[in-house]
Amino acid sequence: MIESALLKEKYETQKRLDERANHDLKQYFRNAHQNVEELAEKFGFDILYGDIKGGFLTPVHEDSAATIE
Repeated sequence: MIESALLKEKYETQKRLDERANHDLKQYFRNAHQNVEELAEKFGFDILYGDIKGGFLTPVHEDSAATIE
């Protein structure tokens, strides 16, 4: 695995967030969502989530359709 100061910090942060969520993926995402909402409020911007109709991603370009299957 490639090591760098940035990647090391990323892995350590992910580990701390995982521990804070008691290794529960749903709680991990709830915590992340709450953090994003707090940052958005602090800096005055809105968070907009994409809408995936039918529960599947739609390719942006026609030629990328083959990579989804």
